[in-house]
Formats: sequence, structure tokens, C-alpha cells
Amino acid sequence: MLDATALWLLIAAVWGFGGVARYLPSFGQQAAVIKLHAIGFGIWTLLVLLQLRLMGSTRRSIHIAVGSVAVAACIMGVVTGLMTIARAVALDRRTLDEGLLLLLPIVIGAVLVGQGVALRRHSPAAHGQSMLLATALFTTLAVDRIGFLTGLHAWPWAVTLVRLAPVVAIGSLELRQRKRFSWRTMLAGAALLAVDAPSLLSAA
Repeated sequence: MLDATALWLLIAAVWGFGGVARYLPSFGQQAAVIKLHAIGFGIWTLLVLLQLRLMGSTRRSIHIAVGSVAVAACIMGVVTGLMTIARAVALDRRTLDEGLLLLLPIVIGAVLVGQGVALRRHSPAAHGQSMLLATALFTTLAVDRIGFLTGLHAWPWAVTLVRLAPVVAIGSLELRQRKRFSWRTMLAGAALLAVDAPSLLSAA
């Protein structure tokens, strides 16, 4: 199930971030930052999928090397994401409240990556889940773009279901294995629901 979840996140990243390409000229000087943001999180998502295939293998040196590149890509995605949101607020393309809500998944995702790195030796399973949950948080803007490309944005609850699907998959696995949700899964789910809360409330 984790492999399928990672594959869906990769599709979402490529589809969503790739869909931004046609609009880049309209962003002027910010286009380069947005492109780096998409590349950073795209590489991160691809390498997380690769890491899941390497987990438990004897190729530990490759796993560590790929992990280092993934963290570097993650840092690039986080920094450029923060810059993109700040610039959007400054140009009045996003309200301050919208900007703060979009910051939430990026910041919590970065925290989960740090926690996942700390757990890589002591708890490989929790390590992998932290990285997947962080990826679900990082693809928030990509899912928004998919919503506009497919027309799903007209049904906010549908976008929320797509956004929450990876978290639900990980949570269901936890329930089967441990009979409870981890704090990581609950935190990620709460952050994604917070992002969608205004649109869900306005549609109610």
C-alpha cells in the first residue's frame, strides 16, 4: 500500500506541478522560483518512491546517498515554496489568511522530514511513513492545480478527498497494524483539512 501511495503522490506532483508550466510567463520574475519549487518537490517525490524500494535491501550505501539528495531537493522545495507564497501575498494574488494556511503544510511537512531523518535507524517503518506524510503535505499546491485542470475545484469536497487520500491510506495501514493512528498521521490530516476548511465551509 505504501508503494501505491508513493506512486499516486508522484503522479500528483508531475501532473499538478507540470500543469503550472503553461502559466509561468504570467508570473514574471517569480517564474524561476516557482520552477525551482516544482523541480525540488518533484525530485523529492520521485526519490521517496525510490527509497521505499530500497528500504530493507542490502544496498544501504545507495539508500543513504539517495536520501541525502532527497533532503537537498526537499530543502530547495521548502525554501522556494515559502518564497512563492510570500510573493503571492505581497502581490495580492493570495490573501494573508490564504498564505498562512498554505504555509502550514509546508512547515509541518518539513518538521516530519526532520523527524523522519532522526528515526531512520531506530524505526525504519516510522521513517518511511513520515516521509510519505511529508510528501502528501508538500503536494498541496499540486493537488490545487489538478483541481483547476480537471474542473474538480467546483466541488471542494472532491479536492479534499484527493488531497487526503494518501493520509487515509497510511492511517488505514496503521489501524490494521497498531489499532490506532500515529500523531504524525493525525497532524498531517489536520493540516490538510485546515487548508481546505474555508472552501468547504463556503460550499456548505
